[in-house]
Amino acid sequence: MSIPQEAPKSPGWRPVIFLNIEADEPKSIYVNNTGSLTGVNITGGFAKSIDPEYPFDAIIDSGYDDIRADPGASTSRLDCRVYLTTSEGAGVFLTYPGVVRMEKTVVDVLTQKSSFMDFNDGYVTCTPVVHLDEKVKKEQWITKETIFGKGRFVRDNEGRLRVQYYLYVLA
Repeated sequence: MSIPQEAPKSPGWRPVIFLNIEADEPKSIYVNNTGSLTGVNITGGFAKSIDPEYPFDAIIDSGYDDIRADPGASTSRLDCRVYLTTSEGAGVFLTYPGVVRMEKTVVDVLTQKSSFMDFNDGYVTCTPVVHLDEKVKKEQWITKETIFGKGRFVRDNEGRLRVQYYLYVLA
């Protein structure tokens, strides 16, 4: 059997939500010969729909991110849990694995040597899964979609850490 002449067209990604996470400074939990673990407490923020066909507006109440790195690795793995409340007062649990490549632009923001990186300056990704309270109605679409996030680290005017993502659906 031969390989087909043309590959199928791949779907595109459509931006639907902007996620702005307010976070405490990263805290080293351990470093040893098996790798490292850094913890980040999530203190607030918001999720805001940027596409009227995909409504999702919520306030971030709290959360936590575990960042794991293997010895000598240039990437770290994210394991994030975020608790939100919709504009109607219903609960949302957003969890995601992700990857961050520890490039200079990323490290500079995390170590307070810089306050800004563009979304295209580094590699910060996530693949969220969302669990909704049964009272949630208009945001139900999010449980049926494949979601991908492209992110960055920035600092606000007071120097506080923010993690921002554009969340996309396959279109």
